[in-house]
Formats: sequence, structure tokens, C-alpha cells
Amino acid sequence: MSLFTDSYDQCVDIVVNYLLIRKASTRDISLMTYVAMKAFDVKDYLLARKAYEVSLEVQPDGCFVVEDSELIIGTACFYIYNSFAWIGLVAIVPEYQRRGLGTKLMEVVLNELRLRGIESIGLDSTEAGYRLYKKFGFIDEYRTIMYELPDIDLSSNDIKSLLHKYRIDILDYIPDSIADLDRRVFGGNRTRVLKALIKRGGKLIVINNKGYALIKKDSIGPLIAEDSEIAKALLVKALTMNIKRIIVPEVNREAIKLIESLGGKRVVYCMRMRLGPKIDMKLDKIFAILNYAKG
Repeated sequence: MSLFTDSYDQCVDIVVNYLLIRKASTRDISLMTYVAMKAFDVKDYLLARKAYEVSLEVQPDGCFVVEDSELIIGTACFYIYNSFAWIGLVAIVPEYQRRGLGTKLMEVVLNELRLRGIESIGLDSTEAGYRLYKKFGFIDEYRTIMYELPDIDLSSNDIKSLLHKYRIDILDYIPDSIADLDRRVFGGNRTRVLKALIKRGGKLIVINNKGYALIKKDSIGPLIAEDSEIAKALLVKALTMNIKRIIVPEVNREAIKLIESLGGKRVVYCMRMRLGPKIDMKLDKIFAILNYAKG
């Protein structure tokens, strides 16, 4: 008998080895947060919680949990961006790992997306999850690199000249022109995700219609720009706002060159992977991704 329901509008309740896999709701967020903190060794509760809050706001039917006697011990979420989807927050607490639960969760998520007619699916894989995703046919696309950003000398003539050259606006909303730019470069509509992050304290820094970046607490991303000078102006402005982290697609050599010219230190590598047809992203204009969970 199939593990799966035959229609995505039915409730998904699946029992695997006496553990329950079901769709999540907002009442589960606190326990889901602790799963992510344990699985990913995250110390910041509010940061981890925000990831699930945004997920369930943007895609209310897109998260699943694994329960053991009403204790949540695993999570996985997806987000549909028009013609493709992104999978993130695939997490099993350490004491329940190596029991096949990650495989069962991925089966549920991928079945759900197939029922919705989604063919292209992306995700960012750590070394720990790489074999799992390969098992389902995901292929390597390119690495993403997280950098720690140092303090820089904002009094230097080059930096001052760059900041004076462009008008950089700080916004708490998304202009239509920027939403359109993001769709064209990212390849799908993620405006709801950006709005949800802005609602939770994010700020948009914008240079006309030439580029923008989203500031989230002490990190920056996405950063989309027409060229490396626009990207540098946005990044330098972000550094005046105490930004410390950025995740860069390694295939954008101009982005790597820019970050390392400013003293960025490589701290984490992940592999961006894809299942199905190629997603039409303009990688030469992506100087930073949004994050690992949402593309």
C-alpha cells in the first residue's frame, strides 16, 4: 500500500515505524524551532523561530513534522515560486538520526510537490545531507560560500567616493520595480518571502532600479545588482549597518572577488542542488543568496 495520499488537498498523516509524519501548523512552531536548534547546532532561538514563522506564513501547507508520542523530532518545508519549488529546514534531532526518517520526510515532500505539478526543485545541501539528496536524483549545480565580513575603514577615500556616487535608499517596503528585478534574476516570485522578512525587521537598501539588498539582523541577502560596482556600493552601505555574514554563489566570480577584496573570510560551504529542469536564474547578477532554507 502506498504511503502517500492521492491528492494534495487531503490531510497527510503517515505512520512510519510508529512515528507520525503530518503537516505542520503554527501551533507547532516552538517545538519545530528546537528541532532546528539541535539538528543545526543553532544557538539563537529567535533566529531559528523566524525561519519557521516565515515558512508557515508564506506557504501555510508547506511544512511537515515527524512526531514521536506528540514530541516533534523532525521537520521539512517547501516553498513554491511559480514554476519551481525550494526545499529547506530538513532536520532530524541527533538522537533520531540514521533511522531513515530523513528519507521518509523527503519522500513525503517530493510526492506533495509532484502532485502539484512542480518539476523543478532546488535546495542547498550540507555535507551531512548530501547523500540523502543524491539518493533522490538531485544533481550538483554549484557551491555556495558563507563569509564572515570584517569591519572596514569607512573613512577611506575610495569608500567615501563610492557611497557618494550613488543614492542608496533604505526602505521598509518593496517597490514594484525591485519586485520585478528580483523575479527576473531569481527566476520566480518570492515577494511574499521578502515581505515576511521585512515585516520582521528586515530592511531593503536600493539603488534606483540597478540593484537591491535585504538586510536581516546581522546578515545580507539576497543582493542583486547589475554589475560589481553597484553590488559593492550596496555591500559597503550594508557594512555601515553592522552586517557580518553573506552567502555567495561560487559561480559568480565577480561576487567572490568583491567579498574577498573586502576581507571576507570563508566559513561554510554548501552545495546547491537541483532535481528536474534547470531553473532560469541570472547568476551573474546574484551577489548573495537569500539564505539556505529559501533559495
